[in-house]
Amino acid sequence: MSIQTFAADSIPLEIWQRVFGLLPLPTAQQCLFVCRLFHDLAAPVLFSTLCIRLGTKSNLGLRTPDLGRNTHRWTSVLRHITTDPTFASYVKHLHVGTFETRDVAFVEYLTNAISHLRNLRTLEWDTHLSETPTPQIMYNLLNHCPLLRKLDLPLQCANMLRSSRELSLTSLWLYRAPESEDDYHESTDEVYKRYRSDVTAVLTACQDSLTRLTAPCPAYDMFDRADDYDFIFRNCALLQSLNINSLSLTGFLVAAKVNPTALPRLSHLKIRTPGASLGNTEHEALIAFVASKTRLRCFDYSDNCSRNVEELAPLLSTLRSLPRLQTLGLDVVSRYIDAFETFVDWLPRHISALRLSFGYGIGFGNSRTGSSLLGLRTGFPHLAFVYIRDCEGWPLMDKDLLHLPQALTSLQFIGHNDYFADIWRNGDGVKLHTWSEDKIIYRTVADFGCDDWEWLLAAHSLHSNDISNVRWA
Repeated sequence: MSIQTFAADSIPLEIWQRVFGLLPLPTAQQCLFVCRLFHDLAAPVLFSTLCIRLGTKSNLGLRTPDLGRNTHRWTSVLRHITTDPTFASYVKHLHVGTFETRDVAFVEYLTNAISHLRNLRTLEWDTHLSETPTPQIMYNLLNHCPLLRKLDLPLQCANMLRSSRELSLTSLWLYRAPESEDDYHESTDEVYKRYRSDVTAVLTACQDSLTRLTAPCPAYDMFDRADDYDFIFRNCALLQSLNINSLSLTGFLVAAKVNPTALPRLSHLKIRTPGASLGNTEHEALIAFVASKTRLRCFDYSDNCSRNVEELAPLLSTLRSLPRLQTLGLDVVSRYIDAFETFVDWLPRHISALRLSFGYGIGFGNSRTGSSLLGLRTGFPHLAFVYIRDCEGWPLMDKDLLHLPQALTSLQFIGHNDYFADIWRNGDGVKLHTWSEDKIIYRTVADFGCDDWEWLLAAHSLHSNDISNVRWA
């Protein structure tokens, strides 16, 4: 038996680049040590995204890592960016999470490194209290990163953004990061007056390029006024993705009722309104707005389980009529298992990703005669990702974690509250490869292999539902 060999450089570089772009990250890491060609092909894949975390913003109770060691590690990476132009050219997406007291030396390294990231497309800055980007960081970002297209920043940065001569952003999220504990008690009107002109100026500057927007300042319902959404409808006509996270939908729905055909290019619509219960008129306005979006591919609506199956029926009917819909997230509440089975039967059959949050109460377990998820096992030929959030003590997924992937051969990922797993298939067998806690909290598009799946779970709590907070239906 002879072993055939070939010269790696006999294959065109363009083909190698496409192959390496499809590799799982662990495989790409191994390729770094095969040969110089493979190293040069793998490095841009592995280092295109840098996720810097100082401290832990945890919703799963993780312990805080060793900050000294963490800071030293990232300081070394940032120093490498400033001294190696080739390595700096690899970095296209930078995620910075600062949840501890600012390290002055680290900020200096980060400031200098950003000025060398000529190929940077994305900056996502996640923080709380006063750990916001410095004016020098913002200056370097706006003056040395000509390819910058996506920004997730504290609202305090809006003033510096509006001063930029040119903004060609395609994605924007400006969120509230209070500068002190006292700021949490600041009135809505005060926040509104302070930042509204800056935000509208930024949106106006980006109106010819912006395609993805998260409505600003959800914690204070700053953009919950009808004229604010009317401004977005008129000045952000190119939007393909809109994310609304607000305690109230009144302003949005008033504007939507007046102009239900606004934003005709929308392919992604995410609405999170914890604790809000829509009246019939408001629900009709939402349905009319959604019904006109013939390009809608992803829809995620979360109201903390405030509507029952019958109340959701008109919305489900509309969703089934949207031919391009592939990714869907919904909340539903009920006393009885049969209602959940009916709800599953009404879901669009052509979806490929599904997030469901079930609300019920004590005593629900006594009515269980079978799994409410049995309906998912048939009639969903394209379903590749399922995430279920249910109530601790009477989980709906206890027997379905293995049953669902066994029945649904298309299923690739499964999630249940704070549990995630890849589905591995070997012949007729199915195994679940559990994600680590760090991977769950800091999950990225690369972990899913699909932008829409990461989008579906973005901003959602991964805790089980609290039975005491469920509204009876």
